[in-house]
Amino acid sequence: MKTFLEYIKQGKHTYKVVAGVGIIGITFALIGMQNNSYAISVDGKIVGIVKTKEEAQAAYETVVTDVKSEAGVDIAVKETITVEHVNSKKAEIQTLEDLKTVLQESVSYQIEAYEILVDGEVRAVVDSQQTAEAVLAYIAKSHLPEGSKVELDVRTLAENQVVEDESEAPAQEIETQKKADATTQESEKQGDSSFTTSSSQTEIPVTTITNVEGAVVEVIEVQDALKEPEVKSKVQVASIEKNEQDEEVPENGQKIVRDLKVFDFNEEVIVRSTYVEAEDIVGEQEAIDILLSNTEEIVEYEMQEGDNIWDIAINHGTTMDHILEINPQIVDETRMQIGEMIKLEVPEPILSISTTEEATFKELIPADIEYVEFSDLYKDDTKTYQEGHDGLKEITVSVHKVNGKEVGRDLISEKVLKEAKTKVIAFGTKERPKKVTSDKGTSNKDNSSASVSGSNSGKFMHPLNGAGRLSSPYGSRWGTFHRAVDIAAPAGTPIYAAASGTIIYSGYNNGGFGKLIIIDHNNGYQTYYAHCSSLYAQVGQKVSKGQNIAGVGSTGNSTGNHVHFEIRKDGTPINPYSYIY
Repeated sequence: MKTFLEYIKQGKHTYKVVAGVGIIGITFALIGMQNNSYAISVDGKIVGIVKTKEEAQAAYETVVTDVKSEAGVDIAVKETITVEHVNSKKAEIQTLEDLKTVLQESVSYQIEAYEILVDGEVRAVVDSQQTAEAVLAYIAKSHLPEGSKVELDVRTLAENQVVEDESEAPAQEIETQKKADATTQESEKQGDSSFTTSSSQTEIPVTTITNVEGAVVEVIEVQDALKEPEVKSKVQVASIEKNEQDEEVPENGQKIVRDLKVFDFNEEVIVRSTYVEAEDIVGEQEAIDILLSNTEEIVEYEMQEGDNIWDIAINHGTTMDHILEINPQIVDETRMQIGEMIKLEVPEPILSISTTEEATFKELIPADIEYVEFSDLYKDDTKTYQEGHDGLKEITVSVHKVNGKEVGRDLISEKVLKEAKTKVIAFGTKERPKKVTSDKGTSNKDNSSASVSGSNSGKFMHPLNGAGRLSSPYGSRWGTFHRAVDIAAPAGTPIYAAASGTIIYSGYNNGGFGKLIIIDHNNGYQTYYAHCSSLYAQVGQKVSKGQNIAGVGSTGNSTGNHVHFEIRKDGTPINPYSYIY
């Protein structure tokens, strides 16, 4: 019995030892199951494990610093870097250097750049604000004489704001805003509002997000890897210094005084900071080329009174053939109706310059010519009965142009300096005596009105370059005297300068000519082109022989589309026929 009791007592000690060993083992097992490291993820994919999140922060900061130094500009990392407290085996934990290498291979970035927006559309992306301004200044100066200077007005449109692009989050739902106050509140709920990095030794606010598994993880942020707040500026022309030495003065001595009132971009121009791929950035010259190029745009146009397809094509920088090509519904271009809609594909400059200038110049007041019958003169003979002269007026207008092309003008003032005096010319009505026919049967009838003078040919070219038909000759007509030749042609047919000279009149004449151009050829000769549909030359402009100056029309006192072509020598009309046929 004693032996049995001693055995039991010894057994109790054994059980205690076994129990103690078991408790110790369970305790160590439980300790080993606690989180002892941090997993680093890039866009939700674990790329490394380190002992502390301070090491993760330090590694990320080093990588960003190296990348930014290599790029030479501000950058923004595209991926989201997060840390999550996990349990890992000692062998799985990486060194700081290993983590740096992994992060360098895992992150990508965009670089800071500046977009040039024209009417809200991004047209070019350059490397800096300075480059954008240099591009815009160059374009502005390209519309001024060489040697001119331009100063830009660059104004920030709004306060800087953080632009959040949730589409870049890697399949994760942002749960907390990245504002310091909200971040702090959220972090305090998690019981860990900040941590200290080994490199900066400053408190970094913690942003938490919920990953795809529903776990709350912390985002590592490095200021140099975040997008800076957007900066958006409106760019206009502040002032210019125009080089006046290239200003032309017409050879006939008339000086046009111009006072530039407005010089600015015709479109709204915005320069906006952004982050893009390096290959999206263009150089300064390429940006200039882009902004100076044209785009083809389809626009609707409603036919107005007096319109014709030819003039519409000229005015919109296209061709009549192209208009007909994109408007197959047009059966006969000569029978267009007022109010009819057509499509136009016209070149539109991406960036253009709008100007307004006050121009003061002297304009001719064409003298009227009155013809009276004179029975003592033979038919087609004329004699000046009363000398007359042209008048002169001074006009000031406000001229609006886009890229140097006039788009409108407003009359400011008009002052008559010299009244025009009517010239009276007598024309004969007496029949010429018939001449005797020679024995050979040839007639000596005077055909001078239809002859071509060798001495005159070449001095003036045909105003339609041979097109059209002679519808009314020079001479007696319907009990009066027609001092020109009328050449009928379809509306819009180009009218050419018959010889080089200076435009001394271009506008609507209320004396019956309608839209009229007069060219002074600086040798006593002047040519008149009347009843035009459109005028393409302005007063004071020098034109060359053969230059398109107008389009055939039927304005003023006209019964159909034609050009009234008149030649005057020292103020007196002469027969143009022998000069152009």
